[in-house]
Amino acid sequence: MVYLTFNDPVSGVYKSQVIDVLHSLNKKNKSYMTLISFFSLRNYFSERRKLKRLYPKSISLPMFPKLKNWRLNAFILKLFMKEEIIICRGVFATNIALMISHTKSRVIYDGRGAVAEEYNEFNVGGDFCPNEIKQLEKKAVLNTFFRISVSTKLVEYWFNKFGYNLKEHVVIPCTLSDYEERNHSKILRKDLNFDDDDIVIVFSGGTGLWQSYNLLILFLEKFLSTNQKVKILFLCKKNQEINSFIRKYKSRVFIKWVNFTDVFTYLSLADYGIVVRDESITNFVSSPVKIAEYLSCGLKILISKKIGDFSDFIVDNDLGHILDEKTIPLISKVSDDEKKQIKNISDQYFHKKSNYIQKKFEILIHALNS
Repeated sequence: MVYLTFNDPVSGVYKSQVIDVLHSLNKKNKSYMTLISFFSLRNYFSERRKLKRLYPKSISLPMFPKLKNWRLNAFILKLFMKEEIIICRGVFATNIALMISHTKSRVIYDGRGAVAEEYNEFNVGGDFCPNEIKQLEKKAVLNTFFRISVSTKLVEYWFNKFGYNLKEHVVIPCTLSDYEERNHSKILRKDLNFDDDDIVIVFSGGTGLWQSYNLLILFLEKFLSTNQKVKILFLCKKNQEINSFIRKYKSRVFIKWVNFTDVFTYLSLADYGIVVRDESITNFVSSPVKIAEYLSCGLKILISKKIGDFSDFIVDNDLGHILDEKTIPLISKVSDDEKKQIKNISDQYFHKKSNYIQKKFEILIHALNS
């Protein structure tokens, strides 16, 4: 059994969504899967070293230059492929596996999002042909033996876009990393100029277009104007929008860029985590791991409508508020008891060792061995 990735750097996301998942599947299946990863020539050797340290039973392969030449990588993979079961992360890995598969092969598509829509909405594919990526995604959805989806909304997208109407899939949301990389050093609220009775809203994230910074700051400004106790903490790199926002609210808005090992320590100082996204199909089918991270620190969630399965989950479990531009919810400090309850829910639904997620892995293993 093989797990195949294509053009994915070895990052925190890779550790959580690939390495951790493989360890869980190895334990469930009582065997050790081989990980085969294609890396760009530009950073091939450094990525290979990092991967070997994290997962010894791995094979790193150099990609042919330029994404448009993705098919050529099938010839390389064929030299290393002896297994009949291949779990493939993303549409390129899946289509490469389909090219070299035979009648006995079982190719599994690990779908991370609405790929063609992401290319169209956020121009992440560069000069790669949008129509070709749509056809590759359709083939990955319809021509594979089994599918993994990060949300039920993504399965709905497959149905509406490609006519997928089978039940040969399992929904596994993005879950928390098993790696204990948290910094246990003590950081107090007063170290960040927060009083004990302040209501702290935190944003932790990257600089991708899907982060919707203009909309995010619009909501944050409304919270600041309606409650003088509200303060804002950004855990991200500075950009033009944040710089202007900080200049306007100098004593109430703060920004820090910290190591991953420190992130959870800073998150724990807040009361609310915020996730605001523009309405798009990319966001409609997504499973942002930052929401699971917020919940694991006991934070209530301030979230846009239609973000994957999470918007409904937050409402159904009374874990925060759905944001609407017309009305801003009244928020108050989150008590220690509330934080404890929220952490328990996070443990139940978003840790790989939880019964809920382990049952998802059992469904996958049963499909692979049936």
